[in-house]
Amino acid sequence: MKNFERPTLSHAESTEGAVEIITTRERFISLARELAESQESFSFPGITAEAYARFKQDEEEIPGYTDFATPIDALIGKFQKEGMRVIVGADNHNVFLVPAHCPDTDIDANTIKVRTLTDTAEDPRMSALITAEKNWDSLS
Repeated sequence: MKNFERPTLSHAESTEGAVEIITTRERFISLARELAESQESFSFPGITAEAYARFKQDEEEIPGYTDFATPIDALIGKFQKEGMRVIVGADNHNVFLVPAHCPDTDIDANTIKVRTLTDTAEDPRMSALITAEKNWDSLS
């Protein structure tokens, strides 16, 4: 496993497999860019029940939803089959996940936000990213 700089790490010692505690928005974006540029595929830990319910509600209430977005059940199937990869929006602040083999032309219809994932990611870098985005308001 690759170790990376931990300038904002709030615990003392770095160990193989330890989850970084991200304390700044700058480090969050830096890690997201690093993972996006690597094009690395990560296993899909699933989404929270709340996020799933919101996706299903949108599918039912927004006319033409499936004209511009992949239904959540199909999207979850893609994530489970292919894994996922990180992408950073053009504004360099929004971080999304897409199925690992998603062509760039289909990205808009196949994205989910990092915060919708459960906290059970196998990769410690992905786990750090999930936790940090869920705690966005507390980052400096």
